[in-house]
Amino acid sequence: MVRVHWEFVADEPNADVVREFAVDAPTVADDAVLVGVATAVSDHGDPEDTELLALDAATGRERWRVAPGVLPRAVAVAGDRVYTDGRDGRVAALDFQ
Repeated sequence: MVRVHWEFVADEPNADVVREFAVDAPTVADDAVLVGVATAVSDHGDPEDTELLALDAATGRERWRVAPGVLPRAVAVAGDRVYTDGRDGRVAALDFQ
């Protein structure tokens, strides 16, 4: 039998503005779960108001969030850095703490 250990619900988007709410596939690193979230979508269908969240892998509690300016399509962790990219061709390197 599968048991749900925890669940995290991202901030609820404003229904007047948001036509779509996107959460990317999570990446697990050490004892954290990293996930990208977009809480608004532009008229052209591009994600806006994007954030990368770090959740505690054991409890699901939010550790930190940052707005890298792109909805992370992929997240990789090496040492103390989190690397992420977006649809616009940008790549960001963030501190992983």
